[in-house]
Amino acid sequence: MDSLEQVETLMLVEELFGVSIPSQDAEQFSGPRDIVEWLNAHLAGKKPNQKAASFLAGLARLYERPELIDQIESPWRSEQIAAVVRALYSDEDPQWLQARVKQIKRERKQS
Repeated sequence: MDSLEQVETLMLVEELFGVSIPSQDAEQFSGPRDIVEWLNAHLAGKKPNQKAASFLAGLARLYERPELIDQIESPWRSEQIAAVVRALYSDEDPQWLQARVKQIKRERKQS
């Protein structure tokens, strides 16, 4: 993933999780695991927004992991955060995931 793709992916992470990652923190990320750890620390007690809940529902169907949407109205769980980040940084690009990411990017440009 080149640096432009990394920036775009981090912007998607911010949008899906409803957070703003300070530049100094983002510069310290060496990979998805660091992002997951940062999000776990900064999302404690926060619930998925509508866009994230929809994305999680799609991942649950795609990967046959219904537990991802169990108690979706509750605060973020570590396995949910990891699943979203893993999907955004995945080399395997299922058609649904590719289409969903493009849709989120379009929506971001329109707002």
